[in-house]
Amino acid sequence: MKAFARAAAAAFVCCIPAFAIPGPALAGSSDAAILKPIHQFTDGFNAGSANTALQAVSPDGSVVIDEFAPHVWQGKTAIADWMNEWDMDAQDRGITGAKVTLGDPLRVQSDGKTAYVVLPVTYDYVEKGVAMHEDATMTCTLSKASGTWLINGWAWNGQVPVKAAP
Repeated sequence: MKAFARAAAAAFVCCIPAFAIPGPALAGSSDAAILKPIHQFTDGFNAGSANTALQAVSPDGSVVIDEFAPHVWQGKTAIADWMNEWDMDAQDRGITGAKVTLGDPLRVQSDGKTAYVVLPVTYDYVEKGVAMHEDATMTCTLSKASGTWLINGWAWNGQVPVKAAP
């Protein structure tokens, strides 16, 4: 699974090379501005508010790589399409109470116009009555439009979910 995660992340970066331009690592308030849309999207997801989540997304298009089929979503409606597919997958699998928790960034890098962020995340949910837990990382790319950072892609690099500890 780790090899798949590395391959997925590499494919993601290769698909959007303009957003992974090497640049200086940022510190302090710049990080907060870059992380804001990632937190907004996650908060919207956790609250079941697609509107809140999608306000953090670039209208110019995006790419999502995730562990459930069809695994890749691309284009102007990619993240909205991913949200719909996630909802259908969750219903089919009997998933409720889904919550993603973001950890402290492992890497935040930007050239001022684009940003690359790697975060540890946890995904907790109940599947058919069984509490589940998944450790993962999320690799995000963002771009700045009219002074605002927006998400234009991410890759979910998850481990195999396990039963949550009581």
